Amino acid sequence: MDGSRQLVLECQSRLIHSAADRQLLDFDRQAALQAMGYEYITLTYAQLRDDARHREMAELVGMKLEGRYLEKSALLMERERALRRELFCDWRRLGEV
Repeated sequence: MDGSRQLVLECQSRLIHSAADRQLLDFDRQAALQAMGYEYITLTYAQLRDDARHREMAELVGMKLEGRYLEKSALLMERERALRRELFCDWRRLGEV
């Protein structure tokens, strides 16, 4: 490693990661990444959708990368919320009219 922080963020969902065999693969991948020196953080849908929880996770990531969370303007916060609503919708319903 070059001295920089190595961090992996994985988004978990019930849609993909709830089956027992899938969870075992997830745990194996996490252990392998940690053995290679990566710090591993799991994010949930709720942590990505909810404003307060999203901010907590952003602050945690900043701390892990030895940075800091910068406050956002009201306009930027609203745009971020709108983007998260678009990205973190129910993907099973994509394409429905």
